Amino acid sequence: MKKKIPVHIITGFLGAGKTTFLNHFLKIQENEKIVVIENEIGKINIDGASLVSSLSHIVELTAGCICCSLNDELFDVLEELYVKKDDIDRILIETTGIADPGAIAATFLNHPAVIKDFELINVIAIVDAHFIEIWLSETEEAVRQIASSDIILVNKTDHIKDEKHLNNLTLLLTEINPLASVEYGSFGHFNMDLIWQKQNESLTEKRLNEVSEKLNIIHGKITTFSYTFSEPFVLSKLNFELNRLLFLSYNQIYRMKGLIAVENYPVKILFQTVKNQINYSDGQLWEKDEPRESKLVVIGKNINKENMNHFFQKCLIK
Repeated sequence: MKKKIPVHIITGFLGAGKTTFLNHFLKIQENEKIVVIENEIGKINIDGASLVSSLSHIVELTAGCICCSLNDELFDVLEELYVKKDDIDRILIETTGIADPGAIAATFLNHPAVIKDFELINVIAIVDAHFIEIWLSETEEAVRQIASSDIILVNKTDHIKDEKHLNNLTLLLTEINPLASVEYGSFGHFNMDLIWQKQNESLTEKRLNEVSEKLNIIHGKITTFSYTFSEPFVLSKLNFELNRLLFLSYNQIYRMKGLIAVENYPVKILFQTVKNQINYSDGQLWEKDEPRESKLVVIGKNINKENMNHFFQKCLIK
């Protein structure tokens, strides 16, 4: 099988400690040949200069925010890196502090030329334990970073002695993104075991099953809802309607993720949306006596739960 280069996207709001975490990552993986793509807006990339440059090759993108423009510079860099694939074990992309990582993730999930050569392992959000609640209440970018992530690393917990504060913070983060893992650390040091491997189908299914079908979270303008359907979907209908919905409302819908049943198809289908892109993949076989229930989670801004339920209902087999 053709080798794909594993990719991690590291995001987090301003001052969360992304570069500190990245240096820790590089030191632990000193036996790997890692390339860091460092994105910063402006002609001088201060963060890039502070990385442990002796352990990796650093590519600095300073022409603009790759989450906004996905400019040709990023594609040129990826094309150049794949030529050197035998000398690369892993790629880390550090976004700007105000980036929406969903647009970058969408490229690795949906762009044919990129999918052929690269595999997105996960999106990792670094959050500041002291200030994340403020950023979430004041900025949409911080919410998008949490919603788009597979792993949330809460940094700078060394000075927080109130366990109740951390418990409330965990509740807040999992309300926004119930499918993400939440880990705590300080000075960029975390349990790295869960970071290396791609979230597999069984783990995704387990988390979807853990999310109650009555999940109904409203945090300010942010809404997180879950749905369970016993009827199978018409995949062509769902795909058509999702494309239309995301074309019109992708700035309102931050993330969808689910496991769906399709009539006369023996395999569970995993799907997710990032920005206005949709990605489908085959999961595990349905067991013989297993209820073929579809489970979905929707994260967004000012979403009406009943309207979304009606949207999904019209895509079911009647």
